[in-house]
Amino acid sequence: MENKNIRNTKYEIRNTNKAGTALLMTILILNSILLITMASAKLIISSVRESGVQVKSTKAFFAAEAGAERVLYEYRKVVAGSCYTTINTCHFTANLSGGSSYKVDWISGDNNPGSTLTFISAGTFSGLKRSDELNFYY
Repeated sequence: MENKNIRNTKYEIRNTNKAGTALLMTILILNSILLITMASAKLIISSVRESGVQVKSTKAFFAAEAGAERVLYEYRKVVAGSCYTTINTCHFTANLSGGSSYKVDWISGDNNPGSTLTFISAGTFSGLKRSDELNFYY
């Protein structure tokens, strides 16, 4: 009779181990799912932030383009106007709707035929800056 009791005890211990293994496997699977979910969430959040930076950068670029168009308009309107008679003193600045702005600076050149006028147009939006360099051949 003692042998029968020993066998039952071993059987009960084996059943307890199986239940513990199932619990352990469940915890590991749930942790894996949680890890994958957290990594996906981090990836999505960083993508959303990067797209926001891209939008701001694009707005700053178009502000710089607006400044370039302004200097091109002014240059064509009055080639020998007040701004174009003195080197390094020509500055155009404007605040645009939507919070962007531009600043255009005359870098080099003069109004003599055959010379090259160089301007730098810098657009700013929400702390981001983009710039364009413009060259006009007179």
